[in-house]
Amino acid sequence: MMRDAGSERREHRRKARNVPEEDRRRDIIRAARKVFAEKGFHEAKIEDIAKHAGIAHGTVYRYYASKYALAAEIIGSRAAGYLERLRGKVAEESDPKKLFTKVARKYYGNLEQRLPLMRFRIAQAVSNPDFGRSYYKSPIHRLLVELDGVMRMYQKKKIIRAGDPFVYGHLFYGMCFGFLYCQELMLGKETTKLNVQKMIPTIVDVFLHGVSAARKQERVVTAEQGRRDFGLGRNPPRPGRQTRAKTHPREGPGE
Repeated sequence: MMRDAGSERREHRRKARNVPEEDRRRDIIRAARKVFAEKGFHEAKIEDIAKHAGIAHGTVYRYYASKYALAAEIIGSRAAGYLERLRGKVAEESDPKKLFTKVARKYYGNLEQRLPLMRFRIAQAVSNPDFGRSYYKSPIHRLLVELDGVMRMYQKKKIIRAGDPFVYGHLFYGMCFGFLYCQELMLGKETTKLNVQKMIPTIVDVFLHGVSAARKQERVVTAEQGRRDFGLGRNPPRPGRQTRAKTHPREGPGE
């Protein structure tokens, strides 16, 4: 027996009402991600999201009070997934260079869809302190705590030097975010032509080893300077005597 269109709509609504709450939230989030990616946050409408989710727009408001609440939920859910994958990488990777490279690549992944939400997040955090506090607590602080655990693990293995592991994690996050903020969010890449993905090896190398090329040599020079200061070792040049300075390949002329 054929059913009319009205019967089919009623059946659809009945089934929709029976969808578990968690599944409904997942459907809304999935639809919102698609709409935000296609139209951008500011152009997206709740009606568009509802249409993609196959529900009435009033149903969206039953779960999320506003488009901003939806965006915050999406950012948080992405971060939760990122943290889960980070834990898995830590468990399977003992080489810090490889691990931090994987973490950075994941952090810089899927930027085309993420950047509109990141701009929204930063704008909201600046104009709304409560939003900023909330977003810092979850997921940023959660990410920093995870990185703290990574640093502690490598410290126990004597791979990373002693120090505050939370601060070390914060520094690594700051290096990654700094490039993302300047080159992608602020469109600095149009001027510098820098590609964040190609900067990953440099970020990881500088984080793990620093930028000083001659720290060991500096200690040797300091010791030599001390011997001269206390009259040990070489004799100081006599007044009026010409001395020829020795030059190290990586240093300037000596005294």
